Amino acid sequence: MKQWLSVLVISPDVTIVTVRAHDLVDGFGGQDIVVDLTRPDGEDYRVIRP
Repeated sequence: MKQWLSVLVISPDVTIVTVRAHDLVDGFGGQDIVVDLTRPDGEDYRVIRP
């Protein structure tokens, strides 16, 4: 199952964020994904800008 976050406002001076999955049954799980906002995509993510 994939969940989408449609709108997330991040300050322009932030270039890297860490994303961690969470659900109500299992809590936090899996692996964190480090997202480089200076790139359009990575191995497990895609950055879409307005």
